[in-house]
Amino acid sequence: MFLFSNARDDPDPPPLTIQDTPVEYVTTYKYLGTTLPDKLKFQRNTELLVESARKKLFIMHKLRFLGTSEKFTNTCYKTFIESGIMHHLPVIYEHLTEKEKAALEHITKMACKPSKTELPSL
Repeated sequence: MFLFSNARDDPDPPPLTIQDTPVEYVTTYKYLGTTLPDKLKFQRNTELLVESARKKLFIMHKLRFLGTSEKFTNTCYKTFIESGIMHHLPVIYEHLTEKEKAALEHITKMACKPSKTELPSL
């Protein structure tokens, strides 16, 4: 069971059972790749997103170093990095801090280096 609440002092939720089986409460739930926290603070989700994007950017840099075309590198960015970020933004963007927004924007700027093209800003 997942209970959303942004109250500072959450009272313990009442026990819930379904057919005499207790239902466990969880503090985070991963749904379609987005980690939903019970407090609707998406710091951990953003950290995971940035970490994943950085790993993929490293591979993009290596591919570019090995001589792949700019078009291929740009396609890799759009397929593996931008799509992942854009998938999450509608859900998490308004809950992000300025620091978290800057981290995501930094990923976009770093992607411009291997592709040598202007990419859209978040």
